[in-house]
Amino acid sequence: MPRSPAKPRCFFLDANVLFAACLQAGRAQALLELAPKAGVQLLSSSHVLEEARRNLEAKRPEALEYFQLLRESVRVVPEAPLGLV
Repeated sequence: MPRSPAKPRCFFLDANVLFAACLQAGRAQALLELAPKAGVQLLSSSHVLEEARRNLEAKRPEALEYFQLLRESVRVVPEAPLGLV
């Protein structure tokens, strides 16, 4: 029996995971480092990215430079329509 094509694997990152990963320690950081090696695509929305940026700016501004690098590896997807939320 022929195998069906592999479905893409994706993780949607919320602002908390992005914030934690930018501290460059712990499980959130490990997740972001391992995802590309495992063929997992990282997703987030512009709203989530902005929330993470604002929180870093207020609480950990030294991590903003790493956040900018991290954004390059995250695919931005549209927000869910309000009817689905």
